[in-house]
Amino acid sequence: RELTRELASPALARDPAALLVGRGEGGRHSLGPLLRHAGPAHLLTLAPTRSGKGVGTVLPNLLLADRPVICVDPK
Repeated sequence: RELTRELASPALARDPAALLVGRGEGGRHSLGPLLRHAGPAHLLTLAPTRSGKGVGTVLPNLLLADRPVICVDPK
């Protein structure tokens, strides 16, 4: 619960211009709200191969970000 309060900080915004970082908890048959980060910090996306990082967060952020982005995909 403490982590949930920390994640609810102002840096996690509902602003559509903020970077998409994931999705919150939803109900049994619904998806949770999109979590977006509006702070000045760097973001790093880590997950297993073929888990949806690219189509789920990287591509939407690259298409919508109105700022410089450095994207590295090491193999």
